[in-house]
Amino acid sequence: MIVLLVFLVTYNIKQTQALTLGTGSFSEDFNGAFIGQNCTGIPSGGWNIWDGDNGGDACLQQESATARSGGSIKILPSEGPYGQNQPNGGMWTNIKDVTFGTTYKLEGYSKRANGNKSMDFVGFELCNASKCAPKVWMALSGGGNFTHFTKEYKADAVPFDQFLHLHVFIGASTISAAGGTKDTYFDDLSFSPVSGGGGVTPSPSPSSGQPSLTASPTTVIAFTGSCGDTNPSVCGTTSITFNTGDGSYGEVYVSDNGGTETLFITGTGSGTGTAPWILAGHTYVFKLYAGTTHTTVLGTPLTVTTSGGSTTSPSPSAATASTVSTSFYKVANNPTDLDSDTTTPWKTYTSDANGNMDIPYSFTDETPGQKFVWVQFKFSDETKSQKISKAINFVGADPNFSVSCTLDSGSGVIDFDMIGNNFGATKGTSKLTINNTDAQIDDWKNDKIKGHFTPSTTTKNYTVAINRSDGASTSQSCTLGLAQISVGTKLFCRSANTTDVSNVAIGLVEDRVGAKVAKETVVVGKDGVIKGLTSKLEEGKKYKMSIKAPKSLRKIVDFTAVSGTTGVANVNLAIGDISPPDGGDGIINNADRAELLRQWRLIPGSAAARSGDLNGDGLVNSFDWSCMVAGFSKPEEAELTSPVAVVASPSPSASPFPVVCAADVKQCPDGSFVLRDSANKCQFRACP
Repeated sequence: MIVLLVFLVTYNIKQTQALTLGTGSFSEDFNGAFIGQNCTGIPSGGWNIWDGDNGGDACLQQESATARSGGSIKILPSEGPYGQNQPNGGMWTNIKDVTFGTTYKLEGYSKRANGNKSMDFVGFELCNASKCAPKVWMALSGGGNFTHFTKEYKADAVPFDQFLHLHVFIGASTISAAGGTKDTYFDDLSFSPVSGGGGVTPSPSPSSGQPSLTASPTTVIAFTGSCGDTNPSVCGTTSITFNTGDGSYGEVYVSDNGGTETLFITGTGSGTGTAPWILAGHTYVFKLYAGTTHTTVLGTPLTVTTSGGSTTSPSPSAATASTVSTSFYKVANNPTDLDSDTTTPWKTYTSDANGNMDIPYSFTDETPGQKFVWVQFKFSDETKSQKISKAINFVGADPNFSVSCTLDSGSGVIDFDMIGNNFGATKGTSKLTINNTDAQIDDWKNDKIKGHFTPSTTTKNYTVAINRSDGASTSQSCTLGLAQISVGTKLFCRSANTTDVSNVAIGLVEDRVGAKVAKETVVVGKDGVIKGLTSKLEEGKKYKMSIKAPKSLRKIVDFTAVSGTTGVANVNLAIGDISPPDGGDGIINNADRAELLRQWRLIPGSAAARSGDLNGDGLVNSFDWSCMVAGFSKPEEAELTSPVAVVASPSPSASPFPVVCAADVKQCPDGSFVLRDSANKCQFRACP
């Protein structure tokens, strides 16, 4: 059961956030919500993945360990012959309503570690309603630490002089595929016009090093009442401008009559924001803070007061009072829905005396985890506010699950499948631990989690615990009995007390749909016991094992693992696959008999290193032929594969038994020997 079904969210037009996107400008600190991760991570609200113009394939994701504060975006560009003067990929956003002839500024921070084999870029692409001008790329010089950059672009490409919009890119390219890392990081971006129009007030140029915070005006003509009154002149307006003095990132907070401070505007180096909600009888204190920690105040706090104060509507002579008020608002789960008046229609804004409004709001996704509420306001002059987001954590019931564990015989990895509920829609910062050690998570859903773990020691009992990001945790146990295996193998007709046989191929797979085949190369000792087998088994599980020695046919045996050591004895391998000489063809037939005949010798010792000496007595003779006959015309069993679900079908008719002739030979006039021909009624073959 979800604890919280309806959430009351309080907003007013003083609230804002660094992650913004609007007409003519944007700022992005990469601290907010991201869409996708693991090579597809982009900030929500107007960003797009860009894979380059020449076949690149960039990998993007949010990065918290490498950031100026909060988060950053990491770009790992693809390798390829794309050149160093153009990035292979990155991401981009669209700036609407660009003014022709205006110069725009993009600034922020980039970083490449020492020895990094990549280059970082920013780019601009001016477009009209039907086409785009060529991209303009500008290389950056990010070093081992985050380095501040400022790049300007003038929107004057001809004939792009009407219905303009601008694509702004950040990207990277790989310089060399050899050695070094290739990650590039960006943080704290801002984009705004520095001359001409574009929809925002240009930020002042950086000062000589002293932080500053100013208001225009500092005494505002305003009246008592509400900004939502029918007379829009109740509220006054002031413009707040800040400069950190050293180009660093800063945040301006405001308090009303000594109340809680609320984030107002942010930016890198400098910025300007409008406050159209000043009420008579209120004192507003603005403070500039360094970075995002809301702890270090830069410069002197700024106080904005009011004059006027009449409880009645102002007279027409009060022409200096602001006539802008908040008229409408809209709320959505994501910033994209705010762009559609059909999906998310504007609603009439009404507020209390402090300019606040309570909005009952329900989420479409009520699974536990972090959610975002996005809100936007429209003013009486038809301008719109920035898109504002707030994060809300949904806390659900504690996780509840059952767990099963399965051993991968070849790798020794233990796979865990957890079925239940209330895990959370996404992993976030939640963790899965096995015996108090972090496990790898392969798939995470609200009702199902798959993970794996490589145990450092052999044990039977495993405690699987989920630690949800909101602090809720639950654990369950599973038992996994591990067993060893010993196999006794004999090559058919092999004489006793010979040497070990090397290069014996072993395959092992659990008799379970989807299980993986483990493969090893071992030695069969002269006592027939396999040496060096490392695969582990699970008690009570059924397995298939394939064994193939040089010159033998592959044999598959079935067994069930028991506690301790499972013995699989008396595995006899048919021998005689000696043609072609480079490893046989998986069947003992006339080609192998012909090769045996070619090597035929009766003198002891003359058969050294000959493949036809199947019983190891130093001769190639009728005894070896009798060894070969045992597996004659029988193809070896197929190589093991992962079991799959199959539909039973009728078995094919059994093949007729092969004709087996007597093993005697006839000596020809030239001293050679010939065998009987099974294809010719066992008559002796013709002498050469």
